[in-house]
Amino acid sequence: MRRESIDTNVLLRLLLKDIPEQHAKAKALIGQPGIIFMVSDTAMVELVFVLERHYCIGRHHIVEMVKALMGLGKLEISRTVLRGALETYEKSPRLSYEDCYLAQRAAASGSTPLWTFDEKLARRSEHAELLV
Repeated sequence: MRRESIDTNVLLRLLLKDIPEQHAKAKALIGQPGIIFMVSDTAMVELVFVLERHYCIGRHHIVEMVKALMGLGKLEISRTVLRGALETYEKSPRLSYEDCYLAQRAAASGSTPLWTFDEKLARRSEHAELLV
């Protein structure tokens, strides 16, 4: 089994289907046998950022879209970190996905607390603590 990587823009075309030609190419790429595609944590953070801020897609819909990607067996994604970050992101509308991800990544690596000056993050994440 070969391992290759996928950029955020390929994931966007796969999810949004807004550019039919690129959607078809992305779908064909994912469908190739014998290849597992690594999706970096950075690509997933960028994906949520772009969906929310550029395409103005709501949090609940973004969570559903990311869960759909996580369901694709051909993608190697940090599923545990993403699940935790998505859960906090969906429950805490005042927190950015980036902050939710950082707190969850700290927890997954056993490097808690995540020290922050962000009061909202410290209040809403069990993995973050306010540096005072």
